[in-house]
Amino acid sequence: MLITSDVFTAPLVGEPTASAEIEELRWLPLTPDAVHAPRLSPMLIEHVIPALVG
Repeated sequence: MLITSDVFTAPLVGEPTASAEIEELRWLPLTPDAVHAPRLSPMLIEHVIPALVG
């Protein structure tokens, strides 16, 4: 299976809140250790976090 994703960064304006189809928000510090956080998708662990940290 191939998954294609676009990831964007932007300055944070205001306080994010969960609404509509989003049930939960969690802050994840962008450090190399972030890939060990529980319940993250393989896409985040293998691609997104390393790209943002690196």
